[in-house]
Amino acid sequence: MKSVDHNKKSRVKHEDITDRLIAGFLANYKTARSPNLHKLNVGGLIGRMLSASYFPLPGQPLHSELIERATELFNRYQENGSVTFEYWTEVYGAGLLTRFDSTC
Repeated sequence: MKSVDHNKKSRVKHEDITDRLIAGFLANYKTARSPNLHKLNVGGLIGRMLSASYFPLPGQPLHSELIERATELFNRYQENGSVTFEYWTEVYGAGLLTRFDSTC
C-alpha cells in the first residue's frame, strides 16, 4: 500500500490545466492570451511578498532577512523606481456543459 503524506501541501499549477481538462466542463471554449506587465515600486514588491501565505511572519526566522534581500535585489534591478513582473494572461470563454437531464 502506498503511503500518503497528508501534511504536504497540494497545489494546482497552471501547467496542470490541459485542454482535455477544460473540455470536460466547458463547451466549445475559446481562449485569448495577452501579455500582462505588473510594475511594482519597492513598497509594492514587499507588500506582495508579505501577502503570500507562506512568507514568514514578523518575528519568524528569515522574515527580516528576506525583506532586506528583496530590497537589495529591487535596488539592483529597478528602473525609474520600479521593477516589472512579466506575465501572460489567459482567458477562457464558453458555455457550461449540462451533465443532467433538464426534466429533473
